Amino acid sequence: MATCPQAAIAEYPDIVQDVLKINDEKILIAAMAIGYEDKEALINSYRTPRIERETFTKYFI
Repeated sequence: MATCPQAAIAEYPDIVQDVLKINDEKILIAAMAIGYEDKEALINSYRTPRIERETFTKYFI
């Protein structure tokens, strides 16, 4: 599985807050898409420095 940051999700805060049951005191600014990358696509060879997932991840169930 691969990930891709999604800042565009912040354009739809009402929908996302409703689906994830997030109250109005929190502001959603980004999300992470998870899926299978196209290993043949040149853009998918780009890599950025990463920090440990546990330092920034919060799960809503």
